[in-house]
Amino acid sequence: MKLLSTILFVIILTTLTGCDSTQEETMDLLNEKISSIEISKSIRTGEINHDVLKTLKDQQSINRIEKAIRTAITQPSHININETTPDFDMIVNYAEGYPSHPIHIWLGEEGTESTLTYIFGEKQTYVTTVKSTNELREILLSFK
Repeated sequence: MKLLSTILFVIILTTLTGCDSTQEETMDLLNEKISSIEISKSIRTGEINHDVLKTLKDQQSINRIEKAIRTAITQPSHININETTPDFDMIVNYAEGYPSHPIHIWLGEEGTESTLTYIFGEKQTYVTTVKSTNELREILLSFK
């Protein structure tokens, strides 16, 4: 009887866990120290503008942008990323020479969400929170 109860418990637990497909995926960054973030005005989707407007090295700005990236979730965006030029390109650089993460940003208006994508890859869209958009606006529009 104990064996039957254990098997039944495992089956129910597996079924419940497998049915939880509503969990969103977030953007990935390396679990390494970010040394700087380069910001440039974007010129087109799929291409990096190397004419850097500002390189952020202060830890407060880096932490705020990192949080916005790490909490952005996969969602269809209201922006057609193939037909709309991103507002900014962002290159996340790591200490110790790890590969950088290039990201496009379609910056939302105050009180709305922003859309992020990796510059290279499958073009999956990630949507930020309203709070993250407001944080990004504060940082990015200060040197535009």
